[in-house]
Amino acid sequence: MKKLINFSADPWDLDKFDDDGGKLADFLDRHGLDGVEMIQYADWDKSIVPASRIIGAHSCFWPSWLDFWREDKPSLLRQFGDEAACRAYYGFDSREGLVAYYRNELAKAQAAGVAYVVFHVSHTEMEHSYTYRFTYDDEEVTDAFIDMMNAIAGDLNYDFDILLENHWYPGLTMLDRRMADKLAARLHYPRIGFVLDTGHLMNTDLDLASEEQAVDYILKTIDSLGDLASRIKVIHLNSSLTGEYVKKSMADPAYDGSLAFDDRHARLYEHISRIDTHRPFTDPSIRRVIDRIGPEYIVYEFCTGALETLDHYIAQQNEALVGL
Repeated sequence: MKKLINFSADPWDLDKFDDDGGKLADFLDRHGLDGVEMIQYADWDKSIVPASRIIGAHSCFWPSWLDFWREDKPSLLRQFGDEAACRAYYGFDSREGLVAYYRNELAKAQAAGVAYVVFHVSHTEMEHSYTYRFTYDDEEVTDAFIDMMNAIAGDLNYDFDILLENHWYPGLTMLDRRMADKLAARLHYPRIGFVLDTGHLMNTDLDLASEEQAVDYILKTIDSLGDLASRIKVIHLNSSLTGEYVKKSMADPAYDGSLAFDDRHARLYEHISRIDTHRPFTDPSIRRVIDRIGPEYIVYEFCTGALETLDHYIAQQNEALVGL
C-alpha cells in the first residue's frame, strides 16, 4: 500500500515549495509519502514533479456537464446567462471538444506512466449545490456518464486503471449498488475500478456527529457494495463533518441568480469548501475502513493554503494511521 498526497501544476500547490522539486521530494520523504496524485490542470514540469513521483492522475472536473454533453442549449443559457460565459467555463464549444480534451488528458497520463486516472461520476447545477433540489437523479447522471466515458475511452487500452470516485451529488454516491454495477458492466474500457472518498461519503449523511460514527457509516456502505468493494483500489482519505452547515444552506440558500456567472461561481467555490472541508481524519478508528478495503493507494487529500498547514495535516493523518 502506497501513501500519496493530492497535487497539481497550479501555483496554489507549486508556490508552497517555491517551484523547487528538491523541496517537494524532501517533504514527501520526511512524511513517508511515496508520491502524488496529480490533478491535470496543466502540463507537468518534470523538473519539479518527476514522472517517478506521479503515481496517479485526477482528471479535470466540471461539476455541471450533463446539459453540455446533451447539447441542451436552453438549459445551458438558463444556467450560464449567455454563450460567452458557457464557452469560458468549459473552454470549448461542443461535446467533441470535451472528448478531445479528456482523450488528451489520458494520453498524457499514459506518457507519465501513472497507475490510475480518477474521474468523478457526479453532476449538479450551481443553484442546486445550495438547495439540494436536483434536476437529475443518480441513474440519469450515471447513464449520461457512461455514454460520455465510452466516447472518451471506450476504444482505448492504456496501461492504467480508470477509477470512478463517489460524490455526494447525484451520480455515484456508493449508496446505491446499482450505479456501481452499471458502471462496471457498461463501460468499455478494460480496467475499471473505484475510488472511495471518505469525506464525500460523509457528506451524504447530514446527521453524522463524529468521525467514529462516520467509520460505522462508511463500513456499512462498503458492505452494501458486496463483491464490488474489492474493486476499490484507492481511498481519498479526508474528513468532512458539515451536516449542520448543509441543513442551514438548504433551509435558506445563499444563492443569488441575479449575479453574473463569474460572481456566482466565485461564491460557489467558498460554499463547496464549507461542505467538503478536506481535513485530516484524526480518529484512529479509520484504520477499520482501510483494513476492510485493503487499498493499493491511500491519498491524503487535503486543501490548504499554506505549507505549514499541509505539513500539520499530514502529520495528523500519519498519527491516526500509525502501524499501517
